[in-house]
Amino acid sequence: MITAFNKGHNRNLSEEQRYFNNKLAKKQIKSEHCIGLLKAWFQHLWGFRRVTQDKQDLDAILRPAMCACIFHNLLIDQPVPPDWFDETI
Repeated sequence: MITAFNKGHNRNLSEEQRYFNNKLAKKQIKSEHCIGLLKAWFQHLWGFRRVTQDKQDLDAILRPAMCACIFHNLLIDQPVPPDWFDETI
């Protein structure tokens, strides 16, 4: 993870540092919006909480998120036909 430049005591940021912070913040916001979109589409990601202690834990976290991303991209290309929805639910 890349950290932003911080203002220290009596220290102002240079123009380049402010520019970098601005670009970084925009990317972080876009990333958060993408995560929110996935959570809106796939509600099972909301309750997925796990502490990572090793590579297997990380794989267990990334696998459902990656599946959701792939499924989301497939749905963009081939939307679900309206007659597949059950209106009685």
